[in-house]
Order: sequence, then C-alpha cells, then structure tokens
Amino acid sequence: GGGYSYGGVAARFGVGEPNLTYLYNFGFGSAVYSIAVAKYGPDGMLRWARRAGSASYDECTDIGITPDGGCYVAGEVGGQAQFGLDDGVPENDAVIPGGSRFIAHYNPYGILQWVHAGFYGSKLAVRGDGSCLIVKSGNLIQVASNGEETVVIAGGMSNTRDLATAEDGGFFV
Repeated sequence: GGGYSYGGVAARFGVGEPNLTYLYNFGFGSAVYSIAVAKYGPDGMLRWARRAGSASYDECTDIGITPDGGCYVAGEVGGQAQFGLDDGVPENDAVIPGGSRFIAHYNPYGILQWVHAGFYGSKLAVRGDGSCLIVKSGNLIQVASNGEETVVIAGGMSNTRDLATAEDGGFFV
C-alpha cells in the first residue's frame, strides 16, 4: 500500500503530521531544487520526502513503484543537479551534468541507491522482478535495481511516448 507524489518544490509534505517535512528551494551555492519525491503509507501519512535538482529548470516526468516499496524516478535537469542530499546517507549523494535526462532509484526508506544521466526517455515502467524499462538513445533498455542496464530492443524506439508492463513479464510501448 501507500503511494508516491512527485513534482516541483518548495513544498510541505505531511502537514499536520508528526513527520512534517519542508523541502525548500535552497542548497549548495545557488542551487534551486525543483524535483521532489514523497512516499505516503496506506493510512495517508507521510513516510519520507526527498528533493533533487539544480539552479535551472528541472522536471520529474514519471515515477514507478517497485515491488519492495521503493521507486524509480525519471526526468530532466537543466543545470548540474544534486541528488541524495536529504536521505542521511552522504556516501550515496550524486551529481549529474546539466542538460541531462535521468533515472534515479530510491529504496523503500527514501535512500538514493543510484542516479544515471544520459539520453533517457521521459516514461518508465517497472517489471515484476523490480527492474525498470526505459528508452535510452533509441533503444529499449531494462535497468536492474542495482543499476545495471541491458538492451531489450535495439533501435527503433526513439518515438516511444509511453511504456507499460504486463503480468506475464511482457510489455507494451
């Protein structure tokens, strides 16, 4: 159960709850974080909220929930962007170059596992095994929860606008 919310910040998550979280537009230097991800429990209570982004225009375009309660987030950053600063695990903090599309993976507790920058599409689909499908450089790739990428379909996928998975392990584009 539970759910996720994503979008731009400054924001308040969990208003009126014990774990009220403010995500302000501030950061290292002049960084303005404009991506936020928040997880809520089945009771509607905030579990955690995280921010990421740059001093430029950033956008979160899709989110997919993994079977273990973590999530993948896809989007685009305009400037050099910071990830993982709020999760209490500084060794997982990451910076990606500006002008990048990205895919990031958070575990069920909101700790950044990894973020990849590259020519990714804006939509993703999570498979039953916890891996994720996303278009990258015209290829449909599968990204494992550990960040390893495998090409599923080589070429011809540049115009893909949406992805969905089927219970039998197949997928739709």
